[in-house]
Amino acid sequence: MGLLRTREIRRLSPSLPKLPKFKNETQRLTHLVVVEAIRNGELMLIEVACPICGSREFDHIASVDRQGLPVQTVRCLRCPTLYSRRRLSDSALEKFYSSYYRDLYVGQSTPNQKWFDSQVESGRKIFKSLLSAKIIPAKLDGFRVIEVGSAAGGGLVPFHDAGASVLGIDFDENYLEFGRSKGIDLQLGGISDLGNFGLHDIVILKDVLEHLPSPIHSLELIQSVLSDRGVVYIQVPGLQALKFLGYRNDLLRYLQLAHLCHFTKESLEYSCQRAGLRVLHSELRGVVICGKASPGSKAATPDLPSPKHAVDALENIYRRRLMTAIDHWLRSRVPVKAKQVVKTLIR
Repeated sequence: MGLLRTREIRRLSPSLPKLPKFKNETQRLTHLVVVEAIRNGELMLIEVACPICGSREFDHIASVDRQGLPVQTVRCLRCPTLYSRRRLSDSALEKFYSSYYRDLYVGQSTPNQKWFDSQVESGRKIFKSLLSAKIIPAKLDGFRVIEVGSAAGGGLVPFHDAGASVLGIDFDENYLEFGRSKGIDLQLGGISDLGNFGLHDIVILKDVLEHLPSPIHSLELIQSVLSDRGVVYIQVPGLQALKFLGYRNDLLRYLQLAHLCHFTKESLEYSCQRAGLRVLHSELRGVVICGKASPGSKAATPDLPSPKHAVDALENIYRRRLMTAIDHWLRSRVPVKAKQVVKTLIR
């Protein structure tokens, strides 16, 4: 399958990180520390099977991430999932997220007001998404909401304003302290600690599931803490929406050490169903909203979706890569009034 070969990724991914670009000095220095920690074994890499179906049959996709870090990304030959075959061990992941993650990807050890405000806006979008799908009422009096991987907890503000009792959990104390200074209830912890906080009516998992080594087991933990009316909002950077998520249909812009699993719409829905959740709403961009299974019902084991969905997604990325690059060039260099004329001419 020629489109999946490394040479094609090199040709169609101009951001191949031979020399990574950094936002600031914090990010550059953290990159050097992470590289050395991987080299000396402080952050140990291990080889794993597909986290969704358990298969060890794969097709090689890439050997590095967008910052040139050593990540072997492969495509599962049994289900429509891409994943990191060589990833950080569980103990290394815990250290990575508590010590390096936000310095490496955000470029700052503590959030500022602008970053917190962007979290609040993201929370508004999640609230509106749940509301427009008629999943929740406009007033959330009596609702309990928890966000896993909440950082400073800005995403919980719209739910608090709607009357809900909110709680966020995360591993980064600097971000937790910033959110606590805003009056948000934030606790140190991760998805394995969910059982310590009781039942919840809304669980938010935004840009988290792709970071977890055992996605289906994590979803089972979430299912176990949902109330009878409970729903879970899950958002991941979907493999089928790279054009719309800021990656410009460039696979190497998308891959990163922290992302262990790359979902298609089909593999995300399958993972939720395997965990005993009912899919209430699903979008190609990587959003799925699930509810708790009806009491006494026993869901049938879902059929494993075809790996062809991932192949189609990759081929679509490669096929549209050149036009996306041209479109980005036009948007950044051509005067606004001339853009539409030029785009019409090149079609």
